[in-house]
Formats: sequence, structure tokens, C-alpha cells
Amino acid sequence: MHRKIVLWGLMSMALLIMGSPAFAQYGIFDNAVDWYSPDNPRGTTKVAGSVVEEDGIYTIEGNGDDIWGNDDEGFFVYTEKTGDWRLSARVSWIDPGANEWAKIGVSIRNKPAMPESSHYSLDLRGADYGDQIDAQWRVNEGGGSSDVQIFEDAPDNTIAVEATGDGIWLRVTRVSAIGMFLSEYSYDGDEWIIAHSTTIDGWADSVAYGLAITNHDDNDFLAIAEVDNVVLEEAPPITNITRSLDAITFVGGQTVNAALDIFYSGGSATDLTITETVPAGFVISDISDGGTDSGGVITWNYSANPGASKLTYKVTAPADYDPSVTGYGAKWSGGDGSSEIKGPSNIYYFNLTVGEEIFSFDFDDASQYDDWEDLAGFWDVNEDGYFVEYEDAGGPLVSLTGDPDLTDIAITVQGMGFVADADWGIVFRGTDINNFYSWQFVNAGLDMILYSGGTRSELHAEDYDEVLNVWQKFQVIIKGNVFYLLFDDEIHAVVEDDTHAAGQVGLFGWVNAGTDVGDTGGIAFDNFVVSSVVENTSVGQWSLY
Repeated sequence: MHRKIVLWGLMSMALLIMGSPAFAQYGIFDNAVDWYSPDNPRGTTKVAGSVVEEDGIYTIEGNGDDIWGNDDEGFFVYTEKTGDWRLSARVSWIDPGANEWAKIGVSIRNKPAMPESSHYSLDLRGADYGDQIDAQWRVNEGGGSSDVQIFEDAPDNTIAVEATGDGIWLRVTRVSAIGMFLSEYSYDGDEWIIAHSTTIDGWADSVAYGLAITNHDDNDFLAIAEVDNVVLEEAPPITNITRSLDAITFVGGQTVNAALDIFYSGGSATDLTITETVPAGFVISDISDGGTDSGGVITWNYSANPGASKLTYKVTAPADYDPSVTGYGAKWSGGDGSSEIKGPSNIYYFNLTVGEEIFSFDFDDASQYDDWEDLAGFWDVNEDGYFVEYEDAGGPLVSLTGDPDLTDIAITVQGMGFVADADWGIVFRGTDINNFYSWQFVNAGLDMILYSGGTRSELHAEDYDEVLNVWQKFQVIIKGNVFYLLFDDEIHAVVEDDTHAAGQVGLFGWVNAGTDVGDTGGIAFDNFVVSSVVENTSVGQWSLY
């Protein structure tokens, strides 16, 4: 016996957005939805998806512009559960279509029928990328999406996880008390390997666990996948450890307080062996709860009670710390034998002072636009006093200002995006459209990018959720060939590169060709400030902007 659900037509799909009807069971699932927003469609084409379950094998068909960005188009079959649950399944493609970003996977969604819902998923990609799995999530309802490819050989990260001809097992877990989401994969369904984890707050008590598919093409083709070994079960007890440090920068001789916040979801105490490796050369002191230090590695044999507990210790940086030898970042690592400690793992050597202002723009006067040169794109100062990119160019949008001989400087600007998947940020040491550095948003991530002779290279990249219609601060502090990258007053990385020695400063954007930017434009900037930077002669005198 088997049952089949087919969601016919855009009218039916629009109704499903408002509320999924009650259907008979489809294996272990009791609801399905085709994400489609008639008021704000991702594309021009959407056709009905379907799911057939027979003897524990699910054949799923679906299309849709994508599960990505600020909202989704695809097909989802699901069941809602309260508490801590995990969903596992073996997934494989029958026909993914031609797009590399077609996806079939296991997913947890806060609001299952809402295209804009926050979610956490582990997906098998399509076309020639069927051997690749990616974790994907949306933190904020209607906000940007994040994605990370999963590799076998962390931390070297060079061997992609590969699906065999029999597919690959994927699993996602929710720990509701701390908003934790965990993904795992397996080659045989028995031995599971942690792929990724993150924290997403503000979800409902009851959320949806299910299988999601999209063909990522704006056409009527239905991607087809086969899913079996589907199990939805209560999650076993999980330990989550998060590191906190009371400093984000340091100088020689500085002491930093560290804490490990432990959460255990079980109902009775459990014994843990926790190790914490501190940066080389740092001196460890004041270890709590009987922890011991051996060669810069702290070990605790710790009995964790249900709920929250804490371990603490201190480290002191070498008085003669030399960043040119040891590096500008001091790195931590640790874990409990099954998962890594989360939270910050770097603090940065910082012995600079931001000095006097060299020049600035508040953009209150439209004539300030005369001091800028547009290398690409369409920019102007609008009536609100913002420097705005007001038309898409389908490529980099760059505008420069200042002396071409600028070297050691600090740059800060307020930036805001108005449209999904736009990029925006700071340009520095720019000479033309083919030669500059940028510190910017790129596809729901923060990247530092080198353009040299027209070739684009990422010097730093990290996942970071874009938030639209909110002012956010980009900062770069430059001394010689060392670049401190800050965002919203927090330092994210220090990068060294000697490709470009000097150049103008400016602003970067990218709005996809054909994007409707309306009357507001796609990107806005305000309060652009360039200041001098000096190296301190005394390590006791330093400041973070």
C-alpha cells in the first residue's frame, strides 16, 4: 500500500502557505507543502511537487527557484514535534536536473509552511555536485541564508564528503533548551560523523522535521530523489561546550580570563574528559574544578550535572610577544572527545592607535559626490544624506576617493543593504577597477578580497548572516601590510598581504543584474571617515578604534 500527495497549481500552493491541510500519513510524515509566495515569487515558474511512500522508500519530486536567500521555493514533507528530536535518512538522486545547487536533504523548520521561515538543513547537492553535502541555515525569519560545505579531513578541509552509488545518510538534531542544531553524516548508517553545528534562538516549542527538495531552476522540471532509512526519534543527551574570552585583542604580558559554559541535556550527571589547548607560549593559571596543565593543554575529568555549569581559567600572553614571528592571532582549540568547543577561538595582537581624522563624508551635502570617482556602477547622494548605489550593474560597483598615496590609515563607514544577496563594504588601496582590496558582505558571509590584475582572491572568508535595512559598521585598520578587519566594533581577522602598497579608499557594492532596487537603491552608505594610524611605543598605550 502507498499514498501519494500532489499539490496542484499555484492557487493550491498559495493556500498551503496559509496553512497545510491534514492528509493521511506519508510514511512517518503527516503534512506537505510547496513553498511559493504569490505576492513575492522568487521566479516566474512553479509547478506541483509530490511524495510517494512505499515500504519505507520515499520518492520525492519537486522544483522551485531555490532554498536560499530570504525565502524558499521547493517541496517539503514533514511532521511537527515538541522537544529534542533528530531526523535521519539515506538520500540519493534519481534525476537532480542540471543545476549544481539542486538540493535534497533533511531539514528542521520553525514555521514549515512559511517560505521565509528560519531553518537548519543538511543537503545533498545536484548535477555534477551530487557527491557534495552542505549544511545550510537561516537564522532570522526573512533574513539571509548561510551555507558551508562539509569536508572529511577537518581542519585541513580538502577532501569533500562523497555520496556513494547507494547515496549518503544525513541527520539533523535539535536541542531546544539552548537553540542548538547539529548535523551529521554517515556512509553506512551506523557510524555517524559530526558535520556542523550552530545556535538559532527564538523558535517555537513545536517545529517541523522533514525532507526538502528543490531543483534551483526557474522552469517546470521536477527534480527526483529517493529517500529511505528514514527515522525520526527523540534525541539522546547532548553536551554543548562554549568558550568565552574577556578580551578580543591583547598585548604582551596581558592576562585574559577564559570560561567554558557547559550544557548537558540529559536527566542525570555524566562524566566528561574535556581538553583545552591554549595559544603557544601563553602561561596558564587559576584552573577551576581540579583541571591540570600539561604542556599548554588543560584537562578536566568533570562530572557534568543536567543543565548549565561552568569551568574557568586564566592565560597570560608572553611579555615579549612578537607577532611577526608568532602571528597576529592567538588560537585556542578544545573538545570533549566527541565535539569541538564552540565560541571564539582567536584573539588578536593589537598595538596600534587610531589618530586624527584625515577626511570624512557625512553626505548631508549632495556636492560631496563631486569628490568621488565611480569606476563601475551608478552612485549618487540622495535626499536622505546617504551615498547610494541606485542601479544594478551585474558586476562590481566601485567608487573611490582620497589621495592615491594613502598607506597607514583607518577607515570606517556605516553600510546598509536593501535587496537580498547584495554585496557591500569598504575598498582600500585601490588604483582602478582591477586592483584593490575590499572588506565586505558576500553571499551571507564576510570576506576580505584581493583584486589584482582583475583576478579575484579571497584572503579571509567567514559565515555571517546579512540583515537588510539595518545600519552596520565596516572598519579596516591598516598598518604596513597588516590589515585589521572589524565589523560592528568587533575584530574578525587580521590579514597580511603585500600585493598593493598604497591607493585610494572607497566603497564596494554588487547588485545582481535585473534586481529591482526601486526608489531607494540597492545599497546605502553614511559617515565615511578616514583617520591616521600610528604604532604605539609603549604596549601600555593602545586602543581598539
